[in-house]
Amino acid sequence: MDGILLRPLPYDDTSTLMRIGRRTAHGDDAAFSPADFIDLKHDASTLALVTGFREDITDVTGSGDPVRVPGVQTTAPFFDVFGVQPLIGRVYTATDAPGSGLAVISEGLWDRQFGRRADIVGTHLRVNGRPVEIVGVVPGHFRHPLKADLWALSPEEVPQSPLPMEGALANREVQYFGALARLAPGKTLADANAELVAIGDRLSREYPDTNAGESFYAERLDDFLVRDVRTSLLVLLGAVGCVLLIACANIAGLMLARGLVRRRELAVRASLGATGWRLARQLVTESLLLALVGGAAGLLLAAWGVDLLVSLAPDSVPRLDDVRLDWRVASAALGLSTLVGVLAGLAPALQSSHPQVNDDLKDGGRTGTSARTRLRSALVVGEVAAALVLLVSAGLMIASFSRLQAVDPGFSTSSLVAVELPLPLARYGEPDQRRFYQQVLERLQAMPPTSRSAVVFPLPLRGSSAGLTYEIEGQTYATRSAEPHAELNAVSPELFQTAGIRLVRGRTFTDADGPDAPPVAIVNERLVKDTGIDDIVGKRINVGDWITVVGVVSDARRQSLASPPQPAVYLPYTQFVLPFMGVMVRTDAAPETVATTVRSVVREMDADLPVGEALTIERIIEQSTGQPRFQTSLLIAFAALALLLAAVGVYGLMSFAVSQRTAEMGVRLALGASPWQVGAMVMRQGVWLAGLGAVIGVALALVAGRALASLLFETSAADPTVFVSITALLLTIAALACYVPARRAMRVDPVRALRAE
Repeated sequence: MDGILLRPLPYDDTSTLMRIGRRTAHGDDAAFSPADFIDLKHDASTLALVTGFREDITDVTGSGDPVRVPGVQTTAPFFDVFGVQPLIGRVYTATDAPGSGLAVISEGLWDRQFGRRADIVGTHLRVNGRPVEIVGVVPGHFRHPLKADLWALSPEEVPQSPLPMEGALANREVQYFGALARLAPGKTLADANAELVAIGDRLSREYPDTNAGESFYAERLDDFLVRDVRTSLLVLLGAVGCVLLIACANIAGLMLARGLVRRRELAVRASLGATGWRLARQLVTESLLLALVGGAAGLLLAAWGVDLLVSLAPDSVPRLDDVRLDWRVASAALGLSTLVGVLAGLAPALQSSHPQVNDDLKDGGRTGTSARTRLRSALVVGEVAAALVLLVSAGLMIASFSRLQAVDPGFSTSSLVAVELPLPLARYGEPDQRRFYQQVLERLQAMPPTSRSAVVFPLPLRGSSAGLTYEIEGQTYATRSAEPHAELNAVSPELFQTAGIRLVRGRTFTDADGPDAPPVAIVNERLVKDTGIDDIVGKRINVGDWITVVGVVSDARRQSLASPPQPAVYLPYTQFVLPFMGVMVRTDAAPETVATTVRSVVREMDADLPVGEALTIERIIEQSTGQPRFQTSLLIAFAALALLLAAVGVYGLMSFAVSQRTAEMGVRLALGASPWQVGAMVMRQGVWLAGLGAVIGVALALVAGRALASLLFETSAADPTVFVSITALLLTIAALACYVPARRAMRVDPVRALRAE
């Protein structure tokens, strides 16, 4: 919570640091087009600085072996917006002209690739085939909003498009980059949003064909970074709070029991002149000492546990580098321990600070008052209720994650390996791109480990994507912005067989679908369903040019398992090539073997071109589901701990009750009660308390489920199967916790019990 949600970003005045977004007519978030960005930048008086940026995979050559690093191409004011100060050299600023060929690197890249050379400033390298000059190094904490290692100044007023575009600065149809800004002095977020809405409305009126229904908005950058994890962190914090409450209830119950046993001691102290305040202070001090010792031990464990937690967390969790145990967190933990100590000892202290001296000196604390018994019972009920809330939450997350794992991605995942293979635009024009991928594919197919290969964009479940608007022959739309959207895929003919995507009707691509052949496309079943045109094969589809549909294939999930299949258009890479395609290989060989083979093939063709990591599709799926897996695992751990603590609480209460009622049980047995009747009495009391706690817990779990709803996949927050099974599990554990004290009660010797009395 501290590192991700509470700790401010390491920049000046983060309250004025904004992310500028764009919403389509359908309400979806979208990137900026060059012309829209330029209009916004020029017209927004509430924004002092506006910068555009585009995430990029960056190939760096000119200093040892070529390396591929995460990079960002930005406009000139980028570092001015953040106000970041370099470690050495300088950063480019708004005064630097576009196309100056300037770049800034991270402290991490400076260390790994250049050995922290002091003369790095002024070094000339080639980035994606273009010459750049390294002008500075920024500190390691500058990792938001993107974890980049290199920032390059765009050659244009906007970030350069990944694809060649004529008249790029006037283009309103191609959206591919994001925007950041600083609020102007004296302006608020509300002021900025009011102005951005007005700008969006004006552009919608002036350019209805491309901008109808679209709008702009601003949000704080720190809110944007954590919006996908805020709910899950709050849920986990609630889980920690439940565990803490259960532990406090256990400690309070133990202190009550201990106070009851010490009634004679306290009565003696009172008879010798000790005041109620003195007795209460003694008990609270003892409880506080226990809590502080436990808190100190917990901090020692946390010093190791935080590192383990961060190492297990997926990379998709934002601001993970800021999660650490420092004096602020340690102070908060110790302060909470102090509060826990006072609260856990307060009720027992109040109960024991007013002893009935005569009665307590006579019976020695063998039995307790009804008030004490009710308080201990209430604590157990509360423990069971809190444990059930956590167990149900964990059960819902398990059910959700199981359903996510069981999703059919629409293609065969076994023995499938993917390798990213983007090309630098500066060295590879469109004909060269097509030739390069064709030669790579031919060479890979000639080698046994990679004989079943295909080239494709995008690689499945990797997060990258491209989209387009389309219209089917015979259907018309008032404006371009009203046209439906589809995912764009560029593939080789072997892709469908290699990936296991089923042909529904028509045909797949062939080698005859070359650059000089009539343009063709394949669509998926979802697009056919959305258009309502079952006989789509043979019809033409307009995706900027009219193309004939030659086949329909089954749906496949491209973005993530949680995202349902979207309408998709497949184009042969020989007719529509993209410079950031990848290779998919169906093979029994290890990913390392595939990577080595691809690397050797690429090195023969271009020694300056790095090759990305080879990953199995199973590994890619594991990475894409890392965040829900991490959340579920943590919640399971907290729920298991809560269940254990609740079972200990029930066991402790019943064991203490049996020890306090030994004489009573001896009398019952002496008067003819059977051991089973005595045992059933103990079991009945414990199970009744657990049942009452379960009823309260179910009501609370229904409320807690609403907070979980946004984290669940195809699972109802009130799933009856989960509620019934978890409640049965908890009651079974509670019954087992009561069984041991019940057996002890059944074995009471009446003669010895009455003699001791």
